[in-house]
Amino acid sequence: MNITEEQNNILKAAIEKYGLDAQLDMVVEECSELIQAVQKYKRSRTIETVENILKEGSDVFIMLKQVELIFPNRMVKIQNEVDFKINRLKNRLNNK
Repeated sequence: MNITEEQNNILKAAIEKYGLDAQLDMVVEECSELIQAVQKYKRSRTIETVENILKEGSDVFIMLKQVELIFPNRMVKIQNEVDFKINRLKNRLNNK
């Protein structure tokens, strides 16, 4: 998923206004809320629990975009990790 330049600027403004530590705390909080939403879905597979996963997943996505902005020089490292882990998953799937 991509975001617009305007959205990117809003995320930068949030980092500037609230600070790095506060935004990193928000990463933790939003990830926690996504975990809870997934657990609730596993107990009760309803439209509401699906919607909650999507809502919390969106929050996590936004916070990960802010992580990209907080650590801009690390994006190559992140991309390398993503490539490595998807390739590892591909190999696991092919070996079953």
